[in-house]
Amino acid sequence: MPMNEKKKDEFFKLCKAKLESAKISVKGRDDVSFPSKLKHIDDVTLEFTMGRVHGMVPDVNVHDILDVAGTLTTGQQIMFYCKVRRMNISDNPQHPSILICQWPDDFAKKQLRQDVRVKCALKTYYSDALNENHCIPEDNMHQGVLADISRGGGFMLTKGKVYFRNSDIYLFLYINDNNIKIETIIPCKVVVLKELGSREPKVQGMALTFTNLSKDTENALVDWLFAQQRIQAANQRHTR
Repeated sequence: MPMNEKKKDEFFKLCKAKLESAKISVKGRDDVSFPSKLKHIDDVTLEFTMGRVHGMVPDVNVHDILDVAGTLTTGQQIMFYCKVRRMNISDNPQHPSILICQWPDDFAKKQLRQDVRVKCALKTYYSDALNENHCIPEDNMHQGVLADISRGGGFMLTKGKVYFRNSDIYLFLYINDNNIKIETIIPCKVVVLKELGSREPKVQGMALTFTNLSKDTENALVDWLFAQQRIQAANQRHTR
């Protein structure tokens, strides 16, 4: 059933102003997928870029149904199917081909802000206990680096003490970036323990789940994660 006028208007506004990037695959052919951007939208068609993947133009044909998962500037994802009407294939490897598609019959939105995971290098301290001031004690303080982080946890690299799976530990998190400041101790649970490499001293990794974030910390962390995701995505585009 085609979209009504109200939903058409919402779809147009979301795509026109807030659709930053998209991951496109051909329905029924999971091996055909590629990153894309919305080049143009009018009240009849959508135009998507189709860059080469490993030097080859993806195997997309007129009448194929595209499965589009787009990332919005709001931190949401917009998902829909659309049919390819025409194609402008570029002979220049430096320029993407263009897919001209018809509007979808419907679309869906999904909240992604809390699912965002970004790579980072955040120096941190951790311990399996706190002192009487609810701080990490200096005589039981270990240093690590968070290599990635999400609202729900992170992966920490360390040459110091490691704890077994299901251990409860405390992590000191400090972020002062993009006008966002977080300085707090987070209770965590170790969910995975990995030994990385063979050199001495050995680097080991602990995957952590945050078990008790305050609402203020959670909101600030999600804002920072989303800002970092946008910065990293922009840097990737500039280095291509």
